[in-house]
Amino acid sequence: FAYYNYALELRTNLLQNGTIPAFFWPIGFPLHLVFALSVLGVSPLAAQLVSVITGALVAPLTYALTREVLIERGPQHARSAALVAGLIVAVGGQLMISSLSIMSDATALMWATLSAWSVLRYARTLKWSWFGLAVFALSVAVITRWAMALLAVPWTLAVLVTWRKQWSAIGWRRIVVLCASAAFIGGVIVGGQLLSGSHMGDLRVV
Repeated sequence: FAYYNYALELRTNLLQNGTIPAFFWPIGFPLHLVFALSVLGVSPLAAQLVSVITGALVAPLTYALTREVLIERGPQHARSAALVAGLIVAVGGQLMISSLSIMSDATALMWATLSAWSVLRYARTLKWSWFGLAVFALSVAVITRWAMALLAVPWTLAVLVTWRKQWSAIGWRRIVVLCASAAFIGGVIVGGQLLSGSHMGDLRVV
């Protein structure tokens, strides 16, 4: 009940004086809970629905991610493999457990999977919108669960490889703009969490 109780306190504080109380975990998941409690009413079920919905979204996102990986092998092959991958995730025991608990696991995984798919979409299309979505989703995943920050390493390497291969189509000017955009988006979201001071109790990666 740590997340749920903190979400209640956070909701009260935000409504009354706009302050963020101290918490030993990142506050991304409690912010999801605050939204759910405000829309659906104050109850554990409303909070639990956050995990149910985000956990359910992991399966179609896995479908999209797998399809993007295999799209060059042909649409039919990509769709078939993506369907199998999505179904495996949909019936995965650990994800089902995480989707029924008021914990950050399923929500963080959903944002991380969305970010991974967006990175691959950007690598193929070079559209800024996919790059921005990848940075945004990963930043939210990080403030939902600190361990997701480790994904910044492979994500960055993937983008650097893309820039090297597509240098003639991108150029220095666009790269500078993209880097500045990533720094701004990540700085606002992750930096906002760090500056809030709510993490000062404990910075555990669990």
